[in-house]
Amino acid sequence: MTKLFPDNILIQNAQENPAEFKMLYEKYYKLIFLFLHKRTRNISLAHDLAADTFLIALEQLHKYEDRGLPFSAWLYRIATNELNKYFRKNKKAEWLSFTNEEYLYFNHELDSEEGDMEESFKLLEKALGSLKEEERNLIAFTYAEMKSYSEIAGIKGTTEENIKVKMFRIRNKIKQFISKIQYV
Repeated sequence: MTKLFPDNILIQNAQENPAEFKMLYEKYYKLIFLFLHKRTRNISLAHDLAADTFLIALEQLHKYEDRGLPFSAWLYRIATNELNKYFRKNKKAEWLSFTNEEYLYFNHELDSEEGDMEESFKLLEKALGSLKEEERNLIAFTYAEMKSYSEIAGIKGTTEENIKVKMFRIRNKIKQFISKIQYV
């Protein structure tokens, strides 16, 4: 049975001996893979992007500094950058995949009327498609990944207040988009 060590010990060991990175990889691979799979809807692509994420993390581990945030925040930042790079390079639209529960929570947060779920979901997908890359990333972290504003701030390297303001604006933007479509 593998002993569980705090991340700071695992990171220090891996910085001294790259072979020790395996423990960090094993601890976080599933988390990063699931995040990427939810965003791409493609198992093979998610594995490829996760592999790229961990290769970059291994190559850049000597630059990693503990700033009081979880190590996973650093990995999420790398994974998000790789995901964005993939979508830009391939000129593909990003996917945001929600479970029914996540969709209902998001719909409630938008103060949307309860109605035909399928029609509401189509409107929401159109609205999400109208957002900028950074806005979609924040929506994904908030509703698909269920991250707190504090966690997102750590991943994005900004303040919690900044994330709150951005999310308020994004929700308003989505509401306006949906109301324009509904009443056209």
